[in-house]
Amino acid sequence: MHASLFHLHNARLNELSPNDMDLLLANAVTLRLAAGSPHARGLLRGKSLALVSERNDDSTRLFQTAASELGARVSQVWPQLSQLRHSARFGDTVRLLSRLYDGLECQGLAPDLVAEVGLAVPIPVYDGVACPHHPTASLASRLGGADSDEMNRRLILQTVLVSTLN
Repeated sequence: MHASLFHLHNARLNELSPNDMDLLLANAVTLRLAAGSPHARGLLRGKSLALVSERNDDSTRLFQTAASELGARVSQVWPQLSQLRHSARFGDTVRLLSRLYDGLECQGLAPDLVAEVGLAVPIPVYDGVACPHHPTASLASRLGGADSDEMNRRLILQTVLVSTLN
């Protein structure tokens, strides 16, 4: 990988600069070249990620597949954070999640709630990074190559995870 995008964790992936996009694309090309090697399959070995979502759709499956292919463990959790938001249990719940997981992918939650979670924990918090409306999704078409858009989208997602978790 060329450089880290760790500074973009905690929902700031929605604010990618042109330089960040170029870096993400360059890192994706590097990851593509390493795809299939034992090293690439273990890039996230030992990492545990939480998929905070109350649904099971293409976006949840994309996140689970992309992270698992790199060796991460993914657990889907349904803590109903929006219902806990204004209670004392909210802080306790998000702190517990940050102790159990190395990163949180939040899908279907209000952006301000995801931002609040991101401020409360010291781990990367993604705001629907695997969803088709996320700014990183548009990078798949810019990646080029012989792979399908679906494969390119998974590669971009994997690059985001590797770049922000390592």
